[in-house]
Amino acid sequence: MDRIPEDFFARPAEVVAKELIGMNLHRVTNEKTCALVVETGAYEGEARRSGKGLKYPPGIIHVHVGMGGYKTLAISTDEEGKDSAVTLRKALGSDGLFLAGPAMLTRELLIYPDLDEESIEDSFFWLSGTGVDPRYVRKILDKNRASNCLGYFRLDLEK
Repeated sequence: MDRIPEDFFARPAEVVAKELIGMNLHRVTNEKTCALVVETGAYEGEARRSGKGLKYPPGIIHVHVGMGGYKTLAISTDEEGKDSAVTLRKALGSDGLFLAGPAMLTRELLIYPDLDEESIEDSFFWLSGTGVDPRYVRKILDKNRASNCLGYFRLDLEK
């Protein structure tokens, strides 16, 4: 399958986050791994702990290392210099393993900070596919989300 190009990400974070649901994540290490994106997050604007990755040009990977060393995979969106990114939060592995949260997703797909600042087009990590029908994407507004979080988007097969 063809890689999703950088210009796919040159749109508002909320639009990109919704359209990533149902796409395939690929990661090449010693063996190729694949997972289906089932939850994303959209972020725009500054927050108390906004990282430099929010300001990268669209389609650039950012691996944020938080408290406790937990990693979150983000991809910059919209335009360079603007605080805007999507996070990949949950996925279903090709082996049936549910990657339930950003830390587990990055650990199981071997996503490390050395991917930071790589283009989604040129990396050993990429996305492919077309996503799901928007009717099957549900927006979640968690009361504990970051101040710049526009919401989480999840695959909802119950519709």
